[in-house]
Amino acid sequence: MDHRKVLDKAPVPIVVHRAGTLLYFNEAALQLATEIGLPTAPDAEPSQDLFSLLPPEEKELAHQNYDRIMAAGKPQFNTTRTLVGPKGRRLVMLTSARPIDWDGEPALELSAVLLGPATELRDHFAPAEAAEDDSSLAHMVRAPAQQRAAAFDRLTAREIDVAMLAAEGYTTENIARRLGVKSETVRTHLKKIYRKTGTHSRVELTRFVLGKP
Repeated sequence: MDHRKVLDKAPVPIVVHRAGTLLYFNEAALQLATEIGLPTAPDAEPSQDLFSLLPPEEKELAHQNYDRIMAAGKPQFNTTRTLVGPKGRRLVMLTSARPIDWDGEPALELSAVLLGPATELRDHFAPAEAAEDDSSLAHMVRAPAQQRAAAFDRLTAREIDVAMLAAEGYTTENIARRLGVKSETVRTHLKKIYRKTGTHSRVELTRFVLGKP
């Protein structure tokens, strides 16, 4: 399926990359990049190395994580990443990644939420407190998402496509047309998705997909 129209309307920043090479970014991602002062060139050929925006100590880990996600073929949710902004300012992002087909080749769809400057977050989650009760930043943001990640792992690739389209506001009939299936097939997928994710409506499913409480 063509993901562009779906991602274009997404309210969260989303980029698509292949081994770090930027292939696509939506309007929300461009807006975020502009707000935090990252260089943007929307009219240029997308070729920027996303890994170059990470601090040196995280680049190798990011490469390994990319390889692991692509090999497993399953999404990964709520991973903290540090982004190096202008003048070396470090910003902490909460990211989720999903392997997709992009122009006939595998790629990684990455959504991100800005948590804030690394210095402020580090001051808020003091090392002494983290050692005492395991309330480090990574633990605080990942723990609530464990059930969500496990639920997503239970979804099939087609169910993930249906869930994403439903979260973007597509009707059952429109989802069926985009995926080339019958409306009844989409309804069956939605019933399974609701059961696996513990949601009961389109509104709840949308909040689940976007990682909102």
